[in-house]
Amino acid sequence: MHPTTVIEIGLVSALVALLSGAAFLLKKTYRKFVWIVVGAIVLSSLAYYSTRPFIVKSQQAAAVEKLDSYLTGKYRAETWVITDTDAHELQEVINLHVIFDNEPSIVYEYEVAEETIEQLSFWNLHTGESGVVFEHLE
Repeated sequence: MHPTTVIEIGLVSALVALLSGAAFLLKKTYRKFVWIVVGAIVLSSLAYYSTRPFIVKSQQAAAVEKLDSYLTGKYRAETWVITDTDAHELQEVINLHVIFDNEPSIVYEYEVAEETIEQLSFWNLHTGESGVVFEHLE
């Protein structure tokens, strides 16, 4: 679990605990309303935090497929490996890393959006190498 997710769940838990404690100090009519609100917060949090990983994985799979078809059209005779960036949030723009088989020490970072695919950056995995030619710069 990502540290940000742990913090978010901790804040929701603190809010639920605070509201639950406050419910005992209220009159019976208000107490029932606060318990309904607490229940709604707990149920919505459970639904959100249990489905978010599946939605993120689906978004990344769609972005990988889109980038793969883009690279197939641009570099027909080559092969590559696409990896994700271990994102944990729902995003409109997905960043992916590509390593071409003929350049195994170079990583290219691509941004895949709804309508566009753009190469953001690149780097050499072997920092001591000099004179490296980047064949897939866009």
